[in-house]
Amino acid sequence: MLNEALKIISPVLVLAAGVLGYVLFGQPQKPPQDQRIVTPAELVEVKTVERFTEKIKIDFDGLVIPFRRINLSAEIAGRVTEKPENLQAGSFVKKGIKLLEIDKRFYQLEVDRLTAEKEQTEAAGEVIAEQVTSTYKLIDIAEDQRKLEEANVKRSENLRERGAITQSQYEADRKTYLSIQNSVTTLENQLNQLLKQKFQNQKTVAIAQAKIDQAQRDLDLSTLKAPISGLIVDDFVEQDDFVQRGTALFQLEDTSKVEISSNLKMEEFGWLIQSPQSNSAEEPPPELTDINLADAYRLPENEVTVAYELAGVTYEWKGKISRLAGTGLDPKTRMVPCRVTVPEPRTFLRSSDSQQITSRSPRTLMNGMFVKMSTGVVPGRPLLSLPETGVRPGNIVWLASKDGLRVEIIKVVHRQNGRVLIHEENSPLLPGDKVIVSQLSEPEVGMKLKAQPARKSPEDSDAKESL
Repeated sequence: MLNEALKIISPVLVLAAGVLGYVLFGQPQKPPQDQRIVTPAELVEVKTVERFTEKIKIDFDGLVIPFRRINLSAEIAGRVTEKPENLQAGSFVKKGIKLLEIDKRFYQLEVDRLTAEKEQTEAAGEVIAEQVTSTYKLIDIAEDQRKLEEANVKRSENLRERGAITQSQYEADRKTYLSIQNSVTTLENQLNQLLKQKFQNQKTVAIAQAKIDQAQRDLDLSTLKAPISGLIVDDFVEQDDFVQRGTALFQLEDTSKVEISSNLKMEEFGWLIQSPQSNSAEEPPPELTDINLADAYRLPENEVTVAYELAGVTYEWKGKISRLAGTGLDPKTRMVPCRVTVPEPRTFLRSSDSQQITSRSPRTLMNGMFVKMSTGVVPGRPLLSLPETGVRPGNIVWLASKDGLRVEIIKVVHRQNGRVLIHEENSPLLPGDKVIVSQLSEPEVGMKLKAQPARKSPEDSDAKESL
């Protein structure tokens, strides 16, 4: 009985103990509600995307080389009888100045001999001319006699027909006529022979004159004169040396201009050939079938600034890209060889006083100098410009838009003066877009931003300068 009562009371006691524990220790506290944290907008510095309205600046370098060098050789043989002592390598000579003289006595004697032969031939020609004149006169007289005898024969023939004269008298008159006719023919043959002799004499005189001209030319070549104004690079003979035809005498360098050997990267070459200034602004570009072969290998003659630093002072010259130095890429450097021409190497700009100076000799721009050059090219396609500090690794750009942070990937075509250039066509950026140039700790697409203009840097002012 007692056991059954315990079985009934035990669950009741356990339930009562649980209720008592719940009352004593209280209800479990509810976990605190998560409160939404409102993140303030991130403050960033921005710069504006702009249309590029300047020129593409191309910086390259090169080596100064001679514009042209002339090798002077002996065109006649002989002994060098005169050579000024001051005409040595490094001397500057003017056009027309005498460089040396080869013994001219033999050539003068040859001129005199040929002149005498020509005068002798001309004298013989004068005799022939007089004979021709006399023969013409004799032919005129003989022709008159022939006409008279012809009339006399006709009268004799009429008289013979009437029986007034005998046959023998008629034949005597006709014989006289034939004799005179033969004299006329003989004189005409003599005249033809004389005319042929006169023609041959004239040819002989012409040949003699040609020989005199050749001898006179050899005589003139005995005095060697400078064909151009320039520097003597090297001299190979001295006074009293005997020279043969073709012996090297001097090497002259033309200093009126200088050239600079340089190489262009393919990117820079592309800017040049795509520039609209390569064609006339008034004339449309020719059709592909009409392009001249020479034009296919001609570069636009862009103006180039040539700079060289000497003793802490930078000197600048004005030049232009003149031509390609070949028909393709250099196989070693994979660059395009070209030439820059400086038309006035003696006129330069000195950075220390910023004024044009003309030197009496090329004291600064000389062969072998390694110079720096720059030129400006008008882009052939519309470009956009954005700050280089706004381009992240991988050419990623952060933009501040009304919808928050925007991330775009761009294709860079050129970098210049702290700016990055991209093609406007098919670009994810538009003029006026705000590029973030400051750093973000945890960038997320769409995050709210508060943009403010970035402070101007020296690169920005330099970028505004037009070439």
